[in-house]
Amino acid sequence: MKFTSLAVLGAFASIASAFVSPTAPIGETIWKPNTQATITWVDDGKIEPFLNTTPVFDVSFMTGSNMKMTKLSTIATNVTGNVTWSLNWIVPNVSPPGQIYFLQFETVDRPTPVYAWSTRFTITDAQGSAPPIPPPSITFSGNGSIIPTPTNIAATGASISNANPTATAAASKSGAVSLTASVLTVASAIGAVVMMAL
Repeated sequence: MKFTSLAVLGAFASIASAFVSPTAPIGETIWKPNTQATITWVDDGKIEPFLNTTPVFDVSFMTGSNMKMTKLSTIATNVTGNVTWSLNWIVPNVSPPGQIYFLQFETVDRPTPVYAWSTRFTITDAQGSAPPIPPPSITFSGNGSIIPTPTNIAATGASISNANPTATAAASKSGAVSLTASVLTVASAIGAVVMMAL
């Protein structure tokens, strides 16, 4: 409980790290959406569990203020300390762009979770533009969200309409021929009935 309290206190103070110390991203990091980024960390060396004891932890993508953090997505689960020291991550498209995003590391293999956080880093817009870094009072209270990327929208559209044009045209032609034949058959039958009545 002592370590958790210290970690939480550090987060409230400035999104400091404990138990692991992220080396990327840091405050000067600027990442563009839809690019691969590498998340790295080292042993904090001050707060247990130390990585040489192989703690197991999850890594999450976060936003929000120190007092009201919001989890946007899970980046990785069951990461083993002293075995894994980095993760590759496709940076999501976010709104708004800016220095209002950070990472959370949370142990999952002990009765009381221990937390660590990266400093807030910048994610740009889809074109790579980022707003000026705001004052700390705004930085520490900004809220963002993940939004669908143009790539995902295009991929979704392609999967929905991913049909063979030749086969589709042939099927449409076949359907039209069948419909025409059916109409002619019905017309013939009605004509025969009329003739018989006469």
